[in-house]
Amino acid sequence: MAESPDEKRGLPASVTKEAVDLGRYAGLGLQFAASLALFGAIGWWIDRRLSTRPWIFILGLFLGAALAFVSLLRAVPPSGRGKHPPTDSP
Repeated sequence: MAESPDEKRGLPASVTKEAVDLGRYAGLGLQFAASLALFGAIGWWIDRRLSTRPWIFILGLFLGAALAFVSLLRAVPPSGRGKHPPTDSP
């Protein structure tokens, strides 16, 4: 069987899986922050145009947070909490 590039470098599979997970979750955090910043900026811009400060800005922040949270919930796998291990029945 062919070795993966990580195995050739002598890295165990657990280390590479942790590195992949770290990168994935760091990316989700950046996506959350970018969503807040983008929707907040759009709300701020609309507020300036319509002279409705700060209401549309606040609405934009809440909308950005809600959409980012939904995206975060879809991307993160459910935890194993509350699940019982399978029992061996005779």
